[in-house]
Amino acid sequence: MPKDNHLQKSSRITKPRSVPKYAHYRLDPVVIRKTGGLLGNLFAQDWVNPGQIVRNLPEHRIRSTGPKDCLQLLSNCFEEIANTSSIPKPVATFASRCTLYLTTKQFERQFIDSYRGMRVELNESEYVKKRKNIIEKSKILSVDVTESCLDTLREDIKHDMEATNEACSTKNLRKDTDLDSKKEGLCSEKKICNEELKEVEEDWWLNETSSGCTESNFIKRPSRDQFSPHKPKWTHAEVYRLQSSCIIAMNSTPTSLLPPDIINILESTRSDQFSCAALSKFPTLFNILKEILQYEQEGFPTKLWIEFNKASHWNTQERNLFQFICLTLTDFWGTCLQNIPQGDGERTFWCERSDYMVPLGRSDKFNRCEKMSNSHMASSLVPGVWQQGERRYMDGLGQTASQEEKIFMESSGGTSTENIDHVLGDSLKLVRLCTDALRAKIMDNRDASFSTAKKQEVYGVQCIVKTLTLTQASLYDKDKWLFLELRSAKLPSRWQEMPMWIKVFELMAQLYIGLLGQQVVEKTFQAECNQLLPVALTDSVRNMLRTSSLLG
Repeated sequence: MPKDNHLQKSSRITKPRSVPKYAHYRLDPVVIRKTGGLLGNLFAQDWVNPGQIVRNLPEHRIRSTGPKDCLQLLSNCFEEIANTSSIPKPVATFASRCTLYLTTKQFERQFIDSYRGMRVELNESEYVKKRKNIIEKSKILSVDVTESCLDTLREDIKHDMEATNEACSTKNLRKDTDLDSKKEGLCSEKKICNEELKEVEEDWWLNETSSGCTESNFIKRPSRDQFSPHKPKWTHAEVYRLQSSCIIAMNSTPTSLLPPDIINILESTRSDQFSCAALSKFPTLFNILKEILQYEQEGFPTKLWIEFNKASHWNTQERNLFQFICLTLTDFWGTCLQNIPQGDGERTFWCERSDYMVPLGRSDKFNRCEKMSNSHMASSLVPGVWQQGERRYMDGLGQTASQEEKIFMESSGGTSTENIDHVLGDSLKLVRLCTDALRAKIMDNRDASFSTAKKQEVYGVQCIVKTLTLTQASLYDKDKWLFLELRSAKLPSRWQEMPMWIKVFELMAQLYIGLLGQQVVEKTFQAECNQLLPVALTDSVRNMLRTSSLLG
């Protein structure tokens, strides 16, 4: 056939479609090995998708083979499938058509672009991995150097103290030879010497005698830092690793890793939780709530809703919060009447209590149990490669009427024991999803002012055993996110634990206040994006974050 005719025929090749019955057909392991694993576990319907094929290729193949050579191997792979007798005839026919489709310029161009993009991504991943290893080795080396310096310091201190003791002993011995004539002077100098020794011991030996420390380890790193059980957790290595892009401001975070202004904010939130500052903003409700929690179990719902009916003259926000509290306590009353023991599954609590876990307004909706985060998918999309990121699912997801993701919820294990590995994974997952939601929101509204963008917030709720922790993600500056602990509370499970609801409702009131504030921020944000409120280009998100890696 003449070359021109061949090109003309090739240009008329259309994208083949798999038979619906075999759209989700996968090659068996024998055929996969026979074809070099190029198609792996791909569905038949994805054999004509260059991006899916490239993402399915083994890493070593992408690193060691050029795109055109790999395309030729792929063509041979389809020919092998078409000629394999164990393959269903419709699938073999489809593979034969795929062989022809591979020769089109459209497929070749898309395949080569995806291939090169994936190679860049793999090289970047390798670079990040090597960089991380170098950082870890540097940290280990710095610890070794520090410990070596401490050993030297300890020996110097020991030598100085021995010299001080010897000097004092010599001085006392010399004065003993003339004790009768200089008795008063001796007593005075002894007192001064003892005070100096005591001061040195308190400063350097860290109360060695009282604490039982030995000479070899009187200066040592503490065995543990302050922490609270059943709270979100990150290793110090993770907090250190995230420092360049996100500040983890929790009660358990070492203050040495926090900026001074964040330390003040953290102390303020801790003080607010202690004094129930959020509930105090609804004084009438707070006073009635204290009385309600003293009611007996018998006839509780009747008394509760009588109080609610009396609140018809309250303002809308306070009445809505009271209604939420009444619904919650009514459900709790009914649960306490059940004699059936609750399960200890990961999502048992969320399934039985999800209706009152988050006080969403009427314009919001709540999804529970394995809801996928769309903002994470959008935020993790790689430009140029256009590869979809890993899918992330939540135990609970709160969205506004416009599908904006505002609340992410995770349950980290059962209600009896704490699974540390599960907690560590979920804690890191919440940071990622909350900041991804913020990133997606800001990327979609770059014409708004940077100051208003910093007021955008996304909330996380993590349940560990029977403790709820409320966190808030926001933009700290143009280079960092802030992930801040707002409230925590233990969840009651028996009627005798009714007073514990105060702290739970304090947490929910804080979340409710935050969501109300976000409605105001959203109106300003949209007005600025559309220039209803003037924004200077120099003050816009687009300008302020043009060199930032947060939106990359």
